[in-house]
Amino acid sequence: MEKVWLATLLGLALALAAVPVRGQDRVASTDGLRGLADSVLQRVAGSVARAFWEGGAEKEDFTQAFFVGDGVFLSVRPGARLSEEVDLRTVLGEREARVVLVDPASDLVVLSCEPRLEESLQPLGFGSSRGLFIGDSVFALRVVPLSGAPEKTEVGILVGRDRRVEGRLLEVAYLRVRVEEGGSVRGMPIFDEAGRVIGLDLGRELDAAGTEFHALPIEVAAKLVSDLKVYGRRMDAWIGLRFNTGTTTAKVVGVRPGSPGAACGVLPGDVVIHFAGARIDTIDDLSDSCYTLTPGRAAEIHLLRGVDRIECSLTPQVISARPTQSEPGGAP
Repeated sequence: MEKVWLATLLGLALALAAVPVRGQDRVASTDGLRGLADSVLQRVAGSVARAFWEGGAEKEDFTQAFFVGDGVFLSVRPGARLSEEVDLRTVLGEREARVVLVDPASDLVVLSCEPRLEESLQPLGFGSSRGLFIGDSVFALRVVPLSGAPEKTEVGILVGRDRRVEGRLLEVAYLRVRVEEGGSVRGMPIFDEAGRVIGLDLGRELDAAGTEFHALPIEVAAKLVSDLKVYGRRMDAWIGLRFNTGTTTAKVVGVRPGSPGAACGVLPGDVVIHFAGARIDTIDDLSDSCYTLTPGRAAEIHLLRGVDRIECSLTPQVISARPTQSEPGGAP
């Protein structure tokens, strides 16, 4: 009996020795991410700017902006107006830009500067916020308020996704990000571990220290940039499918004849499990995907029909009004 007891203790000790220490893992992961963040900072330093808006030098007139190519910068600015002029300052100098597109629902703005001014800039690549899991590491890049030079990188973590804020149902779920030190700044880019932008800081601090804040998913920005190129303005998309909002499952209950959904063969009773590059687990996931569709641009849709998996391509159409939250994709 004593030998069995000793063998059990020895086995337990060996098992515990093989289990990694989470605190040490987190420190190693944080150090590695900080090294990546610093390397990204060096590569794209001139592409992240401090944006000075019309109206003076008050603190609220500053946001951050970042370059995404084709003379386009992205930022976040409540109340921004079309054609409003903005002074962008980076470590590489100053440049003038103007507002060419606004998304009032998210306060996201698209800025345009003359193409000749972008020659020395490195576009920031888009990642996928939908591919992140709660607990995944992220980092943010802040610039000096006056000079626009790189200031520091903030290592952080994704702690949640919020569909409701202060009782208000959002049209797209916000990312909840926590960083090591405070300092939320509107328009500050949030990166994944691969150095790709997955969100923009909305400047809405969620704790007294300012270490937790909401970020807008990059998919919303990608949709706005795509709409600008195709239509010159923001366009809402319609797919002609109706869903049962009484459950969390994205089950189709209606298909409008002649709609994009009907054209690709969707039937009542189908369950959407993947759409527009994102996994669909709930009706909220589907709502997020529909919000970021560009009319005329095909999106892959994966369905469950009985026990079979169906894959097809769906091309959304233009709709004059944004789909309601109760019916993602618009009324059938």
